[in-house]
Amino acid sequence: MIKMRDDLQKAESTLAMYIRIERIDLNAYLHSRNISGMNSSQCNCEWSHQMTKHVLMHCLNWSHLRSRMLQDADFSNYQIIIAITKSLKAAARMIRLIIKLSFHIYILTWLDYSSQIFWLDLITQVKSSDSTWY
Repeated sequence: MIKMRDDLQKAESTLAMYIRIERIDLNAYLHSRNISGMNSSQCNCEWSHQMTKHVLMHCLNWSHLRSRMLQDADFSNYQIIIAITKSLKAAARMIRLIIKLSFHIYILTWLDYSSQIFWLDLITQVKSSDSTWY
């Protein structure tokens, strides 16, 4: 059992636990739970399973976020990243952003073209005005 750490808030501790046990709402987990609309565990980069370790360390789709996460984490070894609080917080920030972006992309697929353009422009404006990367 993974104990809640004193230096993490409850939400951070929960996300840390889910990162460690690979129970984040990524394709592999959602597909294993038979979630409607998840027909495959495959990552969008064509890797066979979209799992936490794959997204954090290898996925080509998120390499721009990974470089910043690794810089903030001070380590590039996955086992060390999920063991040290500072590194785990950087990984958690990256995972939270990926989940948010994935949700927005999923919603955009249901909109007509003009609505997609409107929301993409809005997201781009918010992103460019935000000085933080996640």
